[in-house]
Amino acid sequence: MSWDQVSRTAEPCPCGSGTCVTTMEMDDWNRCRTFTEIKCRACGRQNAQAKKLIRRHQETEQKLRRSAEGWARKRYLPDFLARVSGDSKKEVWTKVFQGRKYPSLATFYAHTKAAGGLDRYLERHFLQNLNEFVPKVFRDAKIEKLLGQAQAAMAAAARVQRDYAAFLPLDD
Repeated sequence: MSWDQVSRTAEPCPCGSGTCVTTMEMDDWNRCRTFTEIKCRACGRQNAQAKKLIRRHQETEQKLRRSAEGWARKRYLPDFLARVSGDSKKEVWTKVFQGRKYPSLATFYAHTKAAGGLDRYLERHFLQNLNEFVPKVFRDAKIEKLLGQAQAAMAAAARVQRDYAAFLPLDD
């Protein structure tokens, strides 16, 4: 399978002393990918610096989030699972998802069909939605602080992305 070049455009870089060449390619399955080559040292350095800062903020956010998940897993996951232990799947779905659009009951059944699937599904749901469960149900200052710091790290990454938008071409 090969990628065929669909378009190639050259535009002045943000500082005006070089160019940014954007190439779009498509494969036999109609998937597209786009990449930009910055042909300017100054703008290339700005791009590299911005990507490095964003990656650092994202890594910090992931580290803080994993730490919060570890604490929540130890302190509250058994209690969360015990609240629905022994209930039918429909009762679990009703208690945990309380009329949300996703997952529907049929989707919930499909996701929890495998042996042990219900506990794994509920654990994943609990950990992915700590922002919802910890402040409302369990009220743990340490976990809330970690989650707040994680959100601040993601906000910092978004600020870098906004501030360096001219130097961060949209690539797939």
